[in-house]
Amino acid sequence: MSESGSRAPAARGGRSRLLLLAVVLVVVNLPLAQSLWERWQLDRSGVEVVADVRAERARDSGGEPTYLVYFTYPEEIDPAPQRTWPVEVDEDTHAAAVAGGTLRVRVLPEHQSVYAVDGQVRSSSVLVVTLLIDAGVLLGALLLWRFRGRMRPVLVLAADADVEPAPAEALLERRAGDCYLVRGRVVETAPGEVLLEVADRRVRVLLGVHTSLVGEQELAQARGRLVG
Repeated sequence: MSESGSRAPAARGGRSRLLLLAVVLVVVNLPLAQSLWERWQLDRSGVEVVADVRAERARDSGGEPTYLVYFTYPEEIDPAPQRTWPVEVDEDTHAAAVAGGTLRVRVLPEHQSVYAVDGQVRSSSVLVVTLLIDAGVLLGALLLWRFRGRMRPVLVLAADADVEPAPAEALLERRAGDCYLVRGRVVETAPGEVLLEVADRRVRVLLGVHTSLVGEQELAQARGRLVG
């Protein structure tokens, strides 16, 4: 296995993880992005109409009261109005709608489900939930990236030479048969063994009759046979 060949799977794996993360973030943020896009279209291309109030309701669930108004569009928007559209408004807007029987609505004529009302009460729950999910996804990705090497099985190398200083380049390269050349940072030393961090893997080097000439947090290379 060549040096470049040994790095290629890790690079492809990194790109795949980034692509998956991007897809997840797009899916999570799609409802919020669609809502913002519709609001922009409404501000840009919406028309003001006077809608008929068909029903109203004030609801108190033990906290702040909720005021709902149900309306139908005029004939220029909906020639045969049958469906009623709900909107949550503040107390003053609710009182005016009930008293006058009408409600001023800004709507996209080609998309009647996209509308806004002066005095409308908007919920921030979509934004809050989206941000919380985004934070959770990014935190999970960060933890996975940070500890990915520790989550994978530790390879075991029986050294056939001393562990020596190495260039600043992680490497896990097969030389012949089951013999490998390993380069990485020393993260732990113990009697008779050295633990190397090699990119996203960890390799435990069993020294046997050999020795380590490298201290912790230094770059080292080892040669030997993979036994686990």
